[in-house]
Amino acid sequence: MGQPTKEYERLETVRARYIAAHVVLLRHHEPNANKLHADMLDIAQQAWRIINRPNDVCCGPCPVKITDTKTNIESVCATMLYAEEGSNSVQCPKCRAVHDVEQLRDSLKQQVQDMLFTRAELVNLMATRLNDPIKQPLFTKLLRTNKLQPRKVEDGVPMFTYNDVCAARLRDNRIRSA
Repeated sequence: MGQPTKEYERLETVRARYIAAHVVLLRHHEPNANKLHADMLDIAQQAWRIINRPNDVCCGPCPVKITDTKTNIESVCATMLYAEEGSNSVQCPKCRAVHDVEQLRDSLKQQVQDMLFTRAELVNLMATRLNDPIKQPLFTKLLRTNKLQPRKVEDGVPMFTYNDVCAARLRDNRIRSA
């Protein structure tokens, strides 16, 4: 569908102004004007909620074990869960189980704490999934001051763990606050 053109936006503005200017006329000549008004308000409120919705917080995969009724094989649901920012719980859209957001987030951090990542992967993971962003200048400083060392180097690419970055950041904060 793409972006609306300027001409389309001008036309919609003209239409909206016409409706606003002729509310009394519409009310007297349209028997369902009150329903039209209520529908328009409802649509405007729905649009506002969609446009201004809170940020999503990644909670990781759904941990519920489900059994396939046909094969009788048990597996983890593993549907990625996203809660609205500030929510205490999230419901899995697939298995409908309700989970505590903080427990899922802690579990996600536990799962990735000792996994190896490149610098770019780890910075992206921390910002988008773990809700624990680290700025590139700080990462560079931790490397330059030897507070952070790669856990491993694969094909010339340094690999880091989330745990090591958190520990290095903590050491850096202690030194600055001392």
